[in-house]
Amino acid sequence: MSIKEKLKGFIMGVVITSLFFSTVSFASSVEKNIKVIYDNIKIYIDGKIIALKDANGNEVEPFTYNGTTYLPVRGVSSALGKNVEWDGNTNSIYISSAKQGTVIVLNIEEEKVDNTYLETTINIIRQRLTAIGINEAKVFNVEDKQIRIEIPQVPTMGKDNLINYLTAKAMLKFLDNQNNIILDSNDIVGSKSQYGSINGTDSKQYYVVIEFSEIGKQKFADATKRISALEGKDNHIAIALDDGIIATPRVEEEIISDLSILTGDFTEESANKLAALIDSGVMPLTLKCIKYEVIE
Repeated sequence: MSIKEKLKGFIMGVVITSLFFSTVSFASSVEKNIKVIYDNIKIYIDGKIIALKDANGNEVEPFTYNGTTYLPVRGVSSALGKNVEWDGNTNSIYISSAKQGTVIVLNIEEEKVDNTYLETTINIIRQRLTAIGINEAKVFNVEDKQIRIEIPQVPTMGKDNLINYLTAKAMLKFLDNQNNIILDSNDIVGSKSQYGSINGTDSKQYYVVIEFSEIGKQKFADATKRISALEGKDNHIAIALDDGIIATPRVEEEIISDLSILTGDFTEESANKLAALIDSGVMPLTLKCIKYEVIE
């Protein structure tokens, strides 16, 4: 092959597997004519020569430009057993180890995002995933106010349930019969699910334990003392998670304790899920799922 044949000019757009050349700017890309050298570059992995291919199975060739050799991202990633994904909305390439799994992208709805809130949100998502047995997920921020979640498996929890679980605000409120707030998530220091008998009964069940702060404990004692003196349907407390009532226990006496127990028709999964939502704290940002993809 002659030097003339090796020099091939082209207008840059998408090159082989989504390789972009642009000026150093995050606001816009700039197209320009460049000349590259194709010199029959060979790629070896662990001593074995490989043929690089694009998403359609066509062979693609590395090239040299200004003394730097450029390799096709998809071709090399596939040869190394990695999954590669192109996001045209953010001009981003994602390379991950999992050949199978689930990718979720959550959009942050707030116009302005505080970095502390963003970090807290990411940590809450990680904590919620860990609580349902997903320990190896990658959760990170990407451009344009998005949070990307890469799960190296297909969760057993259905798509809608998983999205609702991960994005829930999880504001817990204890309300009196007039819907006045007795205490809320700010008065709670932790929560966990347990299995066993309650109040000395022989039957066992799953239940959720909520632990109050010292201030929460006092608020709860004051409220239960007042409510226990009421008659009929007024002597109850409503426990609400976001917009839904999850329990309405009757109050028969003042309760001086830093613990509250929620019972019901809990399964192991539902008890773990509720405890994780309460324990992880209130989600500071509003999230909306804009992508849910299962990679097989």
